[in-house]
Parts: sequence; structure tokens; C-alpha cells
Amino acid sequence: MNTSEITSAAQLVKQAQAAYEQKRTKESASLVKDALRSDPENAEARAIQAAILSDISRDLTDARALLNDAQRGDGGHKYRKAAEIILLKILYVDPDHAEAKSMLATAKGSAESQPAARATTAAVHAAPAPAAVETKHTQGEELMFTAAPVPFQKKPEKRSAWGGKLPLVVVGALFVVVGGVLFFGFFSKHPATTASVSTPPPAPTPTPAVRPASQPPSKPAVTPAKVTPSSTPTPAVPAETRTAATPTPAAVPTPAVPATGFLAVSSPTSAEIYMNDKRLGETPTTLQLNAGKQTLEYRHGNLKTVITHDIKAKETTTAFVTFDVDVQINARPWAQVFLEGSTRKALGQTPLGSVRVPIGSTLTFENPNFPTKSYRVTDKDSSIQIAFP
Repeated sequence: MNTSEITSAAQLVKQAQAAYEQKRTKESASLVKDALRSDPENAEARAIQAAILSDISRDLTDARALLNDAQRGDGGHKYRKAAEIILLKILYVDPDHAEAKSMLATAKGSAESQPAARATTAAVHAAPAPAAVETKHTQGEELMFTAAPVPFQKKPEKRSAWGGKLPLVVVGALFVVVGGVLFFGFFSKHPATTASVSTPPPAPTPTPAVRPASQPPSKPAVTPAKVTPSSTPTPAVPAETRTAATPTPAAVPTPAVPATGFLAVSSPTSAEIYMNDKRLGETPTTLQLNAGKQTLEYRHGNLKTVITHDIKAKETTTAFVTFDVDVQINARPWAQVFLEGSTRKALGQTPLGSVRVPIGSTLTFENPNFPTKSYRVTDKDSSIQIAFP
């Protein structure tokens, strides 16, 4: 790769970085592709590409969630429209994205099937309603029954032991009583001709007590027991205690699920990711972590670096991890040395001793009498020598 290609790639990366920061994602993605064609190992271009892929992954997650919400409850049309807008945004940036195309086709298919579902729902609502269901409480439980008409059968009336002739017996008894009273009164007015023997009136015929069939038998009277002064009084029970219902057992609290977010991490060189000595993966990758401060360790050979990331719930945080090495830099006859990046950093004029630079970064050597030269730093470099012409 010649110097002009590296310089062109660096300019494209700068333009792509500016487009990405200004939310012109499609333009940024196109510039990154051009830069990687010129310089496939360009670390900054790969970092921007990883950030764009992370944004697309987050949009796919949001669209998938909206489609699920559209199938579960009311307002499905609004959720589906929002998902379609997100998917169209993805396809604008990457027209060949297969998963976004598939999800968009699914969303549009659901929208077309919605009128048929509404017609079916209207037919179900137009059908005659079943018999009303009532709830009856019996001993603290709810029993469901249908309020349908039940054939009524008249219970046979209970007849008394007199066979239904009670009125005749009562009338006969009344005649006997009236006749006895008249007879006694007649003899009491004629004492001379009638013996003075008082004849008691005949006892009336006892009338059997007839209890109506519909009334329950009367309970025997209960005589309250007498309470002597020496009796121990019964303690009064509060009304709220007597009428209190059986206490309901307390519900077991459900443990709260911690909120999570995503970390899209990339590096100019491959790096293993660890949390508390547990390997989580290798860059470039996207991790799902609990929201809050999360400390991760990155390893590349014998090099290690520890970074604390601020993870936000339901959001994607991007990170670019680098490993630094100490190098001795010299050029013949001499050169001004620059560290290329999102901002160009001047390191000074050669010779330079014990300069700390990131692995995978590009150093530019400039001498007004010679063409500019570039050098990519590796993890094995301890001394860098550049010779002009």
C-alpha cells in the first residue's frame, strides 16, 4: 500500500466521522467502505463501521419489540407503523439487510390481514349472547351457574291427620257447646220443676294444632341462665375481631429484574474481554450488561487495560479499546512525527525517546525535502526507524 492510498483513507475516515456525528449515517457508511477499500486495516474506519452496525442492531431490537407489542394488545396499528418506519430507516442505510427486509414483509403482511380479523371479530360480536352468568357466594367460594329457566314442580300439600275434615269437627263442637249453655240456662230459670243439680258444661273437643307446611317448627324457649355475683365475667370481644374475615396470606414479593443495556466494543487489534476473570468474548462484539458502572478488563497478549463503562438501560454504548506501547522513534536525516487519529497529534522532531503510542495507530513522518512516509504501530515494536529519501 503506497502513501497516497493511506492518506486518502485517512481523509475518508475524517469525512465519515464527521458524517456519523451529524447523523448522516448512510453517507458515513459509504465513506467507511471506500476507506476500507483503500486501507483494509484502518482502525478508525473499523471503529466507525462497528458503531453503525451497533446502531442497526439496536434499531432491529426496537422494531422487533414493537411488532411483538402490536400482536399482544390494542393500538397494534400504531406499533406496527412505528416498526415499519424503523425498518425503512435501516434499509435506507443498508438496502441489502436481509433481516430488516424479512421483518418489514412480516409487518406489512400483518397489516393486510387486519381487515379480515376485524370482520371475524364483528361476526362474533353480532352472535346472540349466551344466558347471563351469575355468581353465588357459598361459604366464601364463588360458584358459577347459568340463569336458565328451571321447570317448576308444585310440592304436594301435607294433609292433616283429620283427613281434611277439620271444619266439620269444629262446627260440631260449637253446636255441642251452644246447646249445653242453653240447657244450663233453662234449668237455672226453673228451680221448682228441675232438680238443682248443676251439670257442668261438657268440655270442648280439643282442636289439634295444625302447623302450616311452609313454616319451620318453633324452637323451644331457652331460659337464660342466672348469673351469680361470684361468676367470672366473660371478656368482651371487639366487634372488629368478631366480624374480621380470615386473613389473606401476604403475597410473596417478586424479585425485581435489573435493567440492562448494551456495550458495542471494538479495537484496532483483537482483544479478549473479561469481567471478574470470566471471559465474555472477543472484540469486536456487542455485550448485554446490567445498567450502571461496569468495569471490564481487555487483554491482548501480555498487554492489559481496564476500563469502566457507564451502561444505560435499553441503550447501546460504544467503546474503542486501544493498547499502548513505549517506542523509540528516529528518522534519517530527521522528520516531524505525527500520530494520526480523529484529531492529528504532533509528537515532535526525531529523535524521540520512550514515546507511548497505541497499537494499530499510524505515525506520519514529514520532511520538507522528501515525500511523506507513514508507519503502522504493532504490539512487537520497541524501536521505529524511518530512512528518507
